[in-house]
Amino acid sequence: MEPKKWIAGAALTVVVAAVVAAAFVKEVSPGYTGALYDRVNGKTAEGAIEPGWHWIAPWRKTIIYPSAPRTVELPGPASKRVYKLPTSDGAELEADVSYSYHVDAGNMDQLIAAYQGQSTSKLEAGPLRSRLLEAMRGGASAFTLAELYGEKREEAENAILSRFASALEPSGIVIDSFAFVDLRPNESYLSAAQEKINAQLALDKANLQLEQKNAEAEQRRVEAESLAEKTRIETAAAADKLRDEAQAAADKLRIDAEGLAEKQRIEAEAAAEVQRIANEAKADSP
Repeated sequence: MEPKKWIAGAALTVVVAAVVAAAFVKEVSPGYTGALYDRVNGKTAEGAIEPGWHWIAPWRKTIIYPSAPRTVELPGPASKRVYKLPTSDGAELEADVSYSYHVDAGNMDQLIAAYQGQSTSKLEAGPLRSRLLEAMRGGASAFTLAELYGEKREEAENAILSRFASALEPSGIVIDSFAFVDLRPNESYLSAAQEKINAQLALDKANLQLEQKNAEAEQRRVEAESLAEKTRIETAAAADKLRDEAQAAADKLRIDAEGLAEKQRIEAEAAAEVQRIANEAKADSP
């Protein structure tokens, strides 16, 4: 055989082998598991396909799913979707979430039968997304907006995770985790909330002004009472002083009058005694 023909034949063999390999040799990456779907009898072959390279007969289809937790974000980075959640107090939240899942290799038959062997991307965009939104709406509706933003956020995440996992467990899909990445009230709620905040601020300001006026009035009342008490005390002190002075003057007048009366009585008694002595002397004269 001529060298050129030999080389051409070898090259053709390599090309054919490469085409055949590309068509019938499949790789299962680490962290994934696969199953074989027989296009002829419409059944799934028993047993899972482990990670690695595998020769696949042309009448069989390889279906590959994650066996290790795979994280999915909703909405995705390139998505323009907005996921809205109702709350128990009538608000509506826009939510960005993430979840992780894997398939139970022992239930591949159930999974393929339930979803007709859809690819991972179609499974995530279809059944998984629908079940998640149902779980999110049902789980979030039991909480108020404040609770979802506050102390009950984790409780709400667990409630949604439970609903989500229960809905998919029969088909062999295991939901490993669920979390809110971001929560945002919608614009109408924010506008109404801002109006409510503004009204409350105005009410608080009015109440503060009223409290200040009441405090000022109370201060004036206390000052007036203090001034009145001071005036009362000063007036009472002045009255007591005048009373004491009047009493002292009256006492002096009384004492002076009593002294004068006693003097006059003594003088009268003395004069009477003198007169008596004189009368007796006169009577004794011959």
